[in-house]
Amino acid sequence: MKQNRKIRISLFATAGVLALVGIGFAAWTISQGAEKEATGSISADATVKNNALSIDATSDWVKTDNAAIHFGPKVSGTITNPWLTVDSGSTPEDLTATYRLVVKYNDKEPTSVTAALSATEGYNTAFNNGYVGALPTTEKGIAIGAGVKDAEHKTVTYDIKVTFTWGSAFGNINPYEYYNKQTFTSDLASQAKTAIEGLSSLNSASFTLTITVS
Repeated sequence: MKQNRKIRISLFATAGVLALVGIGFAAWTISQGAEKEATGSISADATVKNNALSIDATSDWVKTDNAAIHFGPKVSGTITNPWLTVDSGSTPEDLTATYRLVVKYNDKEPTSVTAALSATEGYNTAFNNGYVGALPTTEKGIAIGAGVKDAEHKTVTYDIKVTFTWGSAFGNINPYEYYNKQTFTSDLASQAKTAIEGLSSLNSASFTLTITVS
């Protein structure tokens, strides 16, 4: 008989705000709404497929800020004389989060831990436009660390690290770096405005990280 136990923890995704400044250009902020936290969340959904195992209540995201993922700009000062500048209220890029899974066992330790991430349309829209990378998978972007055994308490702890990426529209690097490596033109500034505003679709994104233990 299988015993299923599930826990759900939120992980917010946000799109950071950038400002464009150029010769003959007024300074303006792109997509103010993108400063807001995403209305969706990433949930950790851990299922046990062995009634001799259970998920310990201490399992949680390692970060202290609700494990927030920020598709924001790089910190100002990383590029000399940038024409694409960072708004002072922006949250800097942070594309990784780690979930610490603690599995309790009786006689036999867990033999398998798998993880998969799914997303709703908000993320898929940003991906289809090339603004963000493909969803992390165990082949690329989800790393499950080796279990650390605590024989005294009969637990095994796994760190599951999820890493998101920027998309091909930005050369797979932060837009702040991508655009500032290029010489300013009005056409390029217009392109940057469209692309960065497109990140706002992340504000409606929600994700589920499904972890299976056996």
